[in-house]
Amino acid sequence: MRKFMNIFLAVLITLFSFPIGGLNVSAEGKTYDDIKDGEYKIGVTALETNSDKESGADSFLINKATLKVDGENITLETNYTKDVSMEYGINWAKIGDNAPVYQEENDKAFTYVFEIDEIKESYPASMNYYVPRMPGDMGDKEKGHSVDYRIVLDKEDLAKLPVKDEEADTGEKEFDENEDNRAFNNLEDGFYSVDASYINVKTGENSTMAKFLSDNIFLEVDGDSVELTITVEDNETVTLLQVEGQDPIEVTTKGKQNYETFKLNKLSTEYTAFTKYTSVWGDNVYNGEADFNIEIDEASLKAAEESDKPVGEPVKEETKPGDENTGSNNEGKVEDDNATEPEEEEEADVTKYSIDYSILHADKDEPSVANEYFVKPGTLIEKDGKTYFQAEVTSWSMIQDLKYNDKNVKVLSEDKEKDTALIELKVEGDLSKEIPLSFAVVVPGVYDTTHTARLVFDVDSKKLIIDETSTPADPKENRKKDSGEKPKPTPKPKNEETNKIKPDEAYEIDYVIYHADKDVPSLADDFFKKPGILLKKDREKYLQIKITSWSMIDDLKYNEKNVLVIDYDEAKDIATVQLKIDGDLSEIIPLTMHITVPGLYSEEHDARLVLFPDTMKEISTDGLYIYKDVPKPSDFGENGDGKGAKKGTDDNPKTGDTSQILFFSTLLVASLSVLVLQVRRRLAA
Repeated sequence: MRKFMNIFLAVLITLFSFPIGGLNVSAEGKTYDDIKDGEYKIGVTALETNSDKESGADSFLINKATLKVDGENITLETNYTKDVSMEYGINWAKIGDNAPVYQEENDKAFTYVFEIDEIKESYPASMNYYVPRMPGDMGDKEKGHSVDYRIVLDKEDLAKLPVKDEEADTGEKEFDENEDNRAFNNLEDGFYSVDASYINVKTGENSTMAKFLSDNIFLEVDGDSVELTITVEDNETVTLLQVEGQDPIEVTTKGKQNYETFKLNKLSTEYTAFTKYTSVWGDNVYNGEADFNIEIDEASLKAAEESDKPVGEPVKEETKPGDENTGSNNEGKVEDDNATEPEEEEEADVTKYSIDYSILHADKDEPSVANEYFVKPGTLIEKDGKTYFQAEVTSWSMIQDLKYNDKNVKVLSEDKEKDTALIELKVEGDLSKEIPLSFAVVVPGVYDTTHTARLVFDVDSKKLIIDETSTPADPKENRKKDSGEKPKPTPKPKNEETNKIKPDEAYEIDYVIYHADKDVPSLADDFFKKPGILLKKDREKYLQIKITSWSMIDDLKYNEKNVLVIDYDEAKDIATVQLKIDGDLSEIIPLTMHITVPGLYSEEHDARLVLFPDTMKEISTDGLYIYKDVPKPSDFGENGDGKGAKKGTDDNPKTGDTSQILFFSTLLVASLSVLVLQVRRRLAA
């Protein structure tokens, strides 16, 4: 079911949103007719046929094409990635009226090589594609769906191409790999360090992996081979790294860092790389893969010593990198100057203090967006003449790459159920000195921004901790106090049998949450778990849906009515809501919701819930019930303002008989007051 939904969404988001049988725009721009023989990588984008807007195809097109020039023979290779959340196929592709002279399909991409008469900036293109299980021709592999667009080459890349009469003057072969490697080819055996960049193969821009890999690589040159040691800054996120299709020959670890060494049989300024990664956000775990390039900066090459090679503790063979001694549970004993010894090894000369602090903006004395995630107060630990600071961080899964003074903080422990972590950093100098911080706050699909900030201690608040029982108050209570967090709701009582009825029929049904005005998924779609449950009783229909990260949804309505919250799992932050379906299942249901990420994001959204009736699958009604309105005001359900399930407050105005009596009583008193006033005026007259 989910697969079908992904197919439908991705089709409407991406490749197939441009017009059918549109204008055939002829190639425009400059013609490059004097390019020297060679093979070149050129940036490429897909634009709509009749405008300069990016076509949906650009989301699938791998944005590096290969241009080959051999005398009068010119070919252009384009590739379309399969690394998307949908299944699709391409029946044919053309540039102009020309079919490819070569094509290939593998598990990663569709590849097409075209003969072209001349090198231009733009070419008309078309293709025929199909998406299994989609209605009409689009889902028919034999017929498929045809679309037009334009292939546009990057002007800057074209301008850099060497021309036939320039070689003697410049001696440059910018795209000649052997010439690129001239510095490396002359390297003597030994040890070196070099700066590197990690480039997205699709966009040519910095890859997201740059956040998790050190930009300095250690090289060991031995004859015709080279060993590259790459530092993985977060081995809990990066679970696999390969270079040129090779696994590392050695992996050592220290805290959250891995040092992975690869043995390659050539020196180059560019290597291909592949990674698998995991990201945890609340109750959701995201697993992904990515291809990227490692680009070496020759100018940064420096001689080094063997002792400069980064090294940690060997990773045991029976564990994967990142499972052992990574700082995720602090079970391993890794030597680290930035960490204190485990509790059981502490000596009598350890002194602890509680201290208040703030996380301020980098350039102004205001709290950073991350301030509320740091529980106050923190703890100072003085031992052997050194000072360490420990703090609990909430919403830990949203905080990535946390550093101080350009060094990684030490993660002493994590509680994945509560999504918290206990971190530690070494305090250098006086407590009045500010400590620079850097970190990324990531909410998948909503927010992804790197921040700089300052850790500032309130020196006057420093207080000796005489006994463990006198440590700062319960962090959970402090967290609520500091952030304004409202109490979580208690589950709706289910002991009132009159409040629920047994359905006659039950079905699983797939659905999607679309934007209000276009057929692309709303940012809230990922919160809604698929499939939903459709219940029928007599002629009435009800839809029940599980929603993750419920604490971020302040308000949820359908057809201007509040959803009925029938269950809430506080530990997992998952709510189950019920909607009454009044019309046909094919009818679109308008939604209104308010999504809040504390301190980062707060927006109201209109959306549309679209059901897919053809995905219905009958299931047992055992354990399933249709819930009616709660008979009295509750902080968990439809009564009140629709926010009861989230807010859990007790001061909502009551909407029962008492409220009506009060209203009419007030009205009566007001009427009598007017009458008395009129009588007095007449008597006075």
